[in-house]
Amino acid sequence: MNSFYNAANTATATIGVILFALLIGSCKPPGFINKVKYKGEKYINTCETFTNDIQKLIKENSNQSELRVSQYDNSDFDYYYLDPGQFEIKADTLYFRLVKDLKFAQYLYKGVAVHVNARYKVLDKVQYLDETTDGELGTLIIDEAYYNKHRKPFFIYKIPLTEPVLEGRQIFLSFGVVKYKKGELNKVFCNTIETPIGFALPACCNAMPWEATKIQSAVDFPTVDVPDETFYYAGFRSEIDLTFANGEFEYTDSIASITLKPYFDKIKELGFALESVDIKGYASPTGQEEKNRELSVKRAQKVKDAVVRITGVSPAAAKSSGLGEDWSRVTQALQSSAAISPTDRDKALKIISKDGTNDEKEAKLRKLGSWEVMKEQVMGKARHAFVSMSFKYAGDKMTMQRYEKMLPLDSKEIEKVAKTTTTATAYKKGINEGAELKKINTLLRDYAKANLYAMRATYHLGKNDVNTALEDLKKASQLDRANKQYPAAIQGYKLFFVDTYTFEERQALYEEYNKLAEQNPSDEDIFFNRAILMDKIWYVNGALNEYEKLFEGRNPTAANYNNRGVARLKANKLTAAENDFLKAIDMNDKLAEAYFNVAIIYSYRGLTTKTMDNLDKAIAIDEKFKELIFNNPAFSVMAEDPLFDKYKAR
Repeated sequence: MNSFYNAANTATATIGVILFALLIGSCKPPGFINKVKYKGEKYINTCETFTNDIQKLIKENSNQSELRVSQYDNSDFDYYYLDPGQFEIKADTLYFRLVKDLKFAQYLYKGVAVHVNARYKVLDKVQYLDETTDGELGTLIIDEAYYNKHRKPFFIYKIPLTEPVLEGRQIFLSFGVVKYKKGELNKVFCNTIETPIGFALPACCNAMPWEATKIQSAVDFPTVDVPDETFYYAGFRSEIDLTFANGEFEYTDSIASITLKPYFDKIKELGFALESVDIKGYASPTGQEEKNRELSVKRAQKVKDAVVRITGVSPAAAKSSGLGEDWSRVTQALQSSAAISPTDRDKALKIISKDGTNDEKEAKLRKLGSWEVMKEQVMGKARHAFVSMSFKYAGDKMTMQRYEKMLPLDSKEIEKVAKTTTTATAYKKGINEGAELKKINTLLRDYAKANLYAMRATYHLGKNDVNTALEDLKKASQLDRANKQYPAAIQGYKLFFVDTYTFEERQALYEEYNKLAEQNPSDEDIFFNRAILMDKIWYVNGALNEYEKLFEGRNPTAANYNNRGVARLKANKLTAAENDFLKAIDMNDKLAEAYFNVAIIYSYRGLTTKTMDNLDKAIAIDEKFKELIFNNPAFSVMAEDPLFDKYKAR
């Protein structure tokens, strides 16, 4: 007798034969199946007892999201047996054990067999993605011969899979009881072919049981080209003091061409332009004060006119004012003059400091013995026009702050300041984050530039502030829509953060990835990331199909192997997932995610030594994995082991 057949091919004719039942003797209860002696006890099996036993079995095995890890430490065993409630798809067969399974030996006697009907169904949340919604896997026929052959050391169900229809889908189990005679179906009890008893919905073979295990995808961030940004000083201030002869106020172009123009021309060559000028004219205290005030006004005006002519600065940006006699300059000159006697110097300073009109002060100074020397060497320094200028950068580069120090117009330091550049750069470990962010923020106040927003995003990512980084990348993308790397990076960072998203947000992100894939059909990173996202929305079958296409003819990275292993594990393909994680580790022994993931598999199997060895390696690379051990169903049993105390937070 073939122990497994497809229920869709069952011939209904055989059922008709069974409907001719013999009258049951008065000693047999209704729905009688058989009498069995089991473990020294005699059992009378009926439809009622069978139905009750199956209903108990269904109750114990209908938690779709409950992950059942091994209850024992199997580290010392060379072989691995599934624990009750565990499932594995290996090669083309589904292996599993049920919790508090049916006592088959109590029923399997004199041709009686149990039918285990297996169906599959796509999870409701991904029905819109999966074309295959449901179907039959077939029926496992468990008779006495089959049970005895497969019951040691534990009875394990084995359902052959002709194609990968079960990957990521939910299995449904129903049960029937029949009788075979000479390999042919002879009788159906309890009408359990037409109406099997079920369904049990165990934790197989979809992503739900693994959702809380914190299984880790390794997301390779997209490479975003963020070139350095060079900027100049936005401007600087300069000054020059122009002197005049006694009574003179003319400031001709020929004079300006010698005293001002060479400096202005040089500054223009350096990329800076005069943006404003303020001239204050002065006179010496020789002669009447009112005439000296008029003279100071003329001096300032003449200098202003010359500056406007030779620089082209707007007259509105040029100011001039006459401030009259410059007694402050006279005082300074007196204090530093060695040609005047100390006695006359003291007398002169006292005269200047006392009350009185300027004309009265001048009259008193004229009476001093050193007046002529004073008139020649001191008063001449007060005949001047003080020119204050502001220059701004006129080139095509970015600028930031102005140079604050006042620079003499004839200073060589002007050229140095004009040529000085500062660089803003993307985040890298060890950089002075505060200083660099200050630069970038200052630049962004004046320049809404895509590269600057992308640059600032790297600093937010350096602080694990993914949401703020995404906002900056969105701004970069809006400013430079032709740059495809920004939307790709946005999706990549969202994927990194996806475990904190709601299921609906993950679905929305998946739709965004579909659009990206259409726009960038040759970008493998987008497709690999989309495969990760598929298993995040429980579309495991789609993820595995995507990986199959992506791996063909390519050289996958360690991260790619790790991520395919995640999808395989969510499909209960434990051995295949383990192989992927180990391959990832072989390619990159610093990939902490792969160590953590393979530790989940070993914990599921009760392999304590291997579990801890891989957890140690994951934590050595990244301490965050220590936080993922406790309150994790994958380690729920092992976490009670005192050996695991070392992982507890201190």
